[in-house]
Amino acid sequence: MTRLCYEADMSDWQAGQTIALPKALTHHLINVLRMKPNSSIELFDGLGASWNTILSSNNKREAAVTLVDQNHVNTESPLETHLGIAISRSDRFDFALQKATELGITQITPLISERSNIKQNKAHLEKKSEHWRKVMLSACEQSGRILAPHFFEICSVEDWLAQCKQPHESTLKCILHPTATPNSHSAPFLTWANNIARPSRVLFLTGPEGGFSETEINSATDSGFETIQLGERVLRTETAPLVFLSLLQGYWGDF
Repeated sequence: MTRLCYEADMSDWQAGQTIALPKALTHHLINVLRMKPNSSIELFDGLGASWNTILSSNNKREAAVTLVDQNHVNTESPLETHLGIAISRSDRFDFALQKATELGITQITPLISERSNIKQNKAHLEKKSEHWRKVMLSACEQSGRILAPHFFEICSVEDWLAQCKQPHESTLKCILHPTATPNSHSAPFLTWANNIARPSRVLFLTGPEGGFSETEINSATDSGFETIQLGERVLRTETAPLVFLSLLQGYWGDF
C-alpha cells in the first residue's frame, strides 16, 4: 500500500468521509505515482494517527480520498533514543537522518560543532532544516512509521550538552569517539551492555567528518556522557550513529 504523510489535524476524521488532498500530495499521487481511482492509500500525520483510504477521484489538479478505517498498528520502538548529530556534508547527513528514522530514532538534534564545515547564516539553515524534515518524513512513509522523529532546532554542541545536564530517570548518555582515551569504553557492546541496567532513554552524540575537538569531548564527559569506541575500525560520520542505534534497538529496543 502507498503511504503518504498528510500533515493535518485528523482528530475529527470519520470513516466514509471524503478528504480533499492538498496540491503537493495531489501532484505526487497523480503525476509521479500515477495512481488510479480505487487505489489503496494510507495517510498518516506523523503524530500517531493513520488512516486507510481509497482514492475516490482524481484529475491533474485535484484529488480526494474516502476514509475506510483508522490504522492502529504501533510500529514504534519501546526504547526512547535521542541523537545529537554534528552536521556533515549534505549527502552524508541526509543518509544518516534517513536511516536513523528507519531504525526507529525518537528525537534528533542537528548540531554545529567546532569542526562542522557549513554555512551558518539563518536563511540557509532554515532551508536545510525544512529539507531534512522532508527526508525524515519520506523515510517514515517507506518504513511504516506513524510517528515522525521530533526534529529539534539546530544548536551548538555546547548548548545541547547544557540541555542534557537536566536529570532524567533511567537515562544512558554516550558520545561515540573512534580513539580510545582513559575514560573510554572499548569492550564489545554486549559485554558492556550486560553490566549496566536497562535504560528507558538513551542520548548519544556523534561528530562531523573531522571528529569532535578535545574541548567538546571533555565537555561531554563533564556532562555525564560515557565515551564509546565502536570496535577497532574508524567508522564514517554517517555510519557510526546507525551502527550504535542498531545495537541499541537489538539489545533494548524492538529488533
